[in-house]
Amino acid sequence: ARRRRAGAPRAASCRQLLIVGRVDRTLHPGAVVSLHFGHAGTVAALPGILDALDRHGLVAVTAGELLA
Repeated sequence: ARRRRAGAPRAASCRQLLIVGRVDRTLHPGAVVSLHFGHAGTVAALPGILDALDRHGLVAVTAGELLA
């Protein structure tokens, strides 16, 4: 095994990829993505989720903004 360079991104975990994939497959305008930040996998998946939103031409908003 090699030591990871400081500042180098970590490889995505299987759980992280699973979370991003689930969100990516269900994205559409007005979609609600419920995240549980008590779970490390969810927090780690957030950059991938934001990338998926961008690929779909969507942006993250608060529930209040969505319902306004």
